[in-house]
Amino acid sequence: MKYIAVLFFSLFLVSPAYADELAGLWETDSDTYVYFKEDGTFSFINSKTRTGYSWQRTGENSVLLHYSYLSSGAVQEKECTLTLNGKTLTVEAEGQTFTFKKSSQTVTTFTGEIFYRERMLLPPRVEVRYALYKNDETVPFALYFIPTEGKTPLPFSFDCVLEAGDNVFMEASVYHDNILLFATEKPVDIEEKNILLHRAGQAVNEKELIVPAKFASAQGDVVFLEKNGLAIVKKNGTMQIAHWAYIDRKQNIEISQENDAPLVAAVQDENTLVFRHYEDKNMLSFSRREKELFEIGKFNVSGVLQDNNGDFSFTDCTSMCRFPAVHNGIITKHFPQETFVRPVIVDMDVVLRRKSDGEIEMYPTKVSKADKGICQSMFQHTSLENTYWRLTAIGEKAVEVFEGQREPHIIIRDNMATGSDGCNNFFMPVTIEESSIKFGQGGATLMLCPHGEEQAREFNQMLNKADAWQINGSILKLLENNSVLAVFEAVYL
Repeated sequence: MKYIAVLFFSLFLVSPAYADELAGLWETDSDTYVYFKEDGTFSFINSKTRTGYSWQRTGENSVLLHYSYLSSGAVQEKECTLTLNGKTLTVEAEGQTFTFKKSSQTVTTFTGEIFYRERMLLPPRVEVRYALYKNDETVPFALYFIPTEGKTPLPFSFDCVLEAGDNVFMEASVYHDNILLFATEKPVDIEEKNILLHRAGQAVNEKELIVPAKFASAQGDVVFLEKNGLAIVKKNGTMQIAHWAYIDRKQNIEISQENDAPLVAAVQDENTLVFRHYEDKNMLSFSRREKELFEIGKFNVSGVLQDNNGDFSFTDCTSMCRFPAVHNGIITKHFPQETFVRPVIVDMDVVLRRKSDGEIEMYPTKVSKADKGICQSMFQHTSLENTYWRLTAIGEKAVEVFEGQREPHIIIRDNMATGSDGCNNFFMPVTIEESSIKFGQGGATLMLCPHGEEQAREFNQMLNKADAWQINGSILKLLENNSVLAVFEAVYL
């Protein structure tokens, strides 16, 4: 049920025995509505979190719903228990109870199509996102997420409850694998019926967090985010090191922890993160705490220790962050004969603290050698597909990441490769057979970047040449005739 093209265009039929008593508009005290239609579709009206698709009676007191949360996009199938008492509807789902009243409001339905003029095919599956605005308002009153087949024109149909004189405007955007491909340049009158999209360009508005920062929930849990990808998660008074990174065009971040499942949060704005699932809660908000930053904490870490001309550095396995290790006497005391010219896997008790310049330094208090496979254990299940691969080298040259531009990377899933060459986002088909690989012709955005165009060209030329791949631990190599073309590393899983 990952995509809803079938749900959206080939709708479930409603059992006639129950259609009349449930079909219609139901409202809450907060001016939100659920609209059950006799054709088997339903919609959440005035919702900014959920998109409704279809409903089907499964019994006299039960109904099967298909819908999605905006932050995750995944279509969910839920069976709910219904209690109808005159003009009052009670819905029970997953231990929660919702009460609705039959509404006498009038529903206005807007229909039309979105299209673009560029001679470019869409991927087989895309996500279309819509935002609806009233009059001159700058905040949308409804948001929708619709996975569908990548065939233009793309139809839309939205139900609204309006006051007299209200005009509705719409923004539309087409995404593939969280990469923006096409969008309206500004809100467009929804009554135009045929709405033109434009290829995504430099003017696309991307949400970006200002870090370092502290975000906290109402329950007291805390997430600290640092510039270098370090995250510190504080749950129930216990702090744990983690890694954070954007997983799309700065709309969502992922926090990877050593033993726990990754946390995914939508960047609502620079001051708010909304986690899809956190502990036993769904859609939990964390708010920025101004002028409160991580200061000091004690941790047990495992990673790679190396001596560079007397200066020790440590790369943590969980966060993948590199720290200067100060007060090196602790290290030399535990390993008086060890030179550390070659990397050594160690277990350490450390103190992390913020320096006066804002950077984080690491102070080891106890050091011991560890199993050589300890860092690779994070990546023991790393596969070529469904992994974020960050480009580190093309040929013999180290890769540069430029301020204000995305890092070069690639993600492969469902026979498609998506990512960024450091300047433009791209997507292309890919064929994988055992250790061989072949990238096909695809599409890309056409932004002009102030830096790195030559590196971007080399990246794309490399993909055209690659015929084989190898993975060793967290390192991916693409090859041509057994010669290494490029090296990637797994950043987060």
